Amino acid sequence: MFSANPDKAQMGEFDDAQDMRTALQPLLPGVEVESVVGWDWSNDALALDT
Repeated sequence: MFSANPDKAQMGEFDDAQDMRTALQPLLPGVEVESVVGWDWSNDALALDT
C-alpha cells in the first residue's frame, strides 16, 4: 500500500498475517498468508520523498 499521508496508513496495520488473510478472503477465498513484510517509505530518509 502506498500513501502520500503516512498518518492514513500506519505500518502497524499491515504486519499481521491474520488480519491480511481476513482482508484477502473476499478476493482470494482460501488464501494462506504466512507472513507480511512492508517498509515505511514515507519515513525513509534515503527515499527522498519519492
